[in-house]
Amino acid sequence: MQQWEELVTTNEQLKLRYSKLKIIADAVATWGYSDKSISLTEFILPSLTKAKSLKEVDQLWPGVFDDDNPGNIDEAAYLLEYVESFTKLFDDKQYKAAAIYVANCPRGILHNMEIMEKFKAVTEYEGYVSPLLDFFEAVMNSYSAVRHPPIAKMSLEGVKCALTHNRLDLVTRWVMQQRLTCSEALGDALYDYGETELQDFETCMALAQTVYNKCGVHKKAVLCMCMVGELTGAMEYIHDSKRFSLDDYLFLLNNYQNTELLRSLTREWKGNPAVFSIGQAVLWLVSTDPKDAGFHLLQEIYDQGQGALEQAILNDGVSTLEDWQEIADACNANSFNKLAKGIFRVLTSQEGGTVITFTSDDDKDGAKLTEHVLL
Repeated sequence: MQQWEELVTTNEQLKLRYSKLKIIADAVATWGYSDKSISLTEFILPSLTKAKSLKEVDQLWPGVFDDDNPGNIDEAAYLLEYVESFTKLFDDKQYKAAAIYVANCPRGILHNMEIMEKFKAVTEYEGYVSPLLDFFEAVMNSYSAVRHPPIAKMSLEGVKCALTHNRLDLVTRWVMQQRLTCSEALGDALYDYGETELQDFETCMALAQTVYNKCGVHKKAVLCMCMVGELTGAMEYIHDSKRFSLDDYLFLLNNYQNTELLRSLTREWKGNPAVFSIGQAVLWLVSTDPKDAGFHLLQEIYDQGQGALEQAILNDGVSTLEDWQEIADACNANSFNKLAKGIFRVLTSQEGGTVITFTSDDDKDGAKLTEHVLL
């Protein structure tokens, strides 16, 4: 009996100590979310005084400590009381304190879309930092305790919120510490922010690439590499992944119309065959705006000599004769007459091929291509 009484006394002392430590810990956490305009010591002094004056366990959670046997703690009552305490803080507009409750909540019970929407609905608050950003910082900072990141939708909302406050530093930490659920939409948000905030362009491209990699959006990961000039890395990625389709290559060419990328895609790469047909690439580019990249690639080949252009056309095992005729038409229509004539000479040099002649048109300026089939 005496031993039991000693254990009860020890338990009461531990509960009292816990209550004091919690008061101090909450104060330190609140200071961490503040603007730190005053020192930590000065900030927590009232809490230290309160903790020191505490003589018995304050019933923070009625019913939780009613039973001296730890195995009989009513977890349901504890969780309910915790949520009610959070709700009271929120209703009293103590948003930073409420965010701390979110950070420390057991089992992540407050890490959900419903709670997020409560913080998002707050439009009037003190200071420059929105309660919503406080909420997301709380959620992300408690990742190690919860052991799983927020769902994709909440992760996206968190990134958008941080970027609205120009807190790219927060987003960088969340991405690198894997505290987000990656999605294509999240990568798009980072990519778009980088195109707007040019001083952060390279950082955003690197972060977006990381996100795209994790969620398997390979064409956009490569696009990010291209945008910062990492074409060698982009080509390595393409050849190593072996997952790129024709549509993926067209996506890259449409969003990054660069002659060097076009050249890399249409040539052998470290012993591997070209991943894209020259004719396909040029035909696609000259059918879009701006058309310059396609013409510049042909011009580079043409400038190497007539044999280079002929070899490029004849080695193109994908594009048809009609495709090259269409390319010649586009060259002629856009004042690249030398290119058009060069393609014409290659096509007419093939036995049983098609003769293409240039004829004047009285009704139009310039020239047009007229096709005659050899008999």
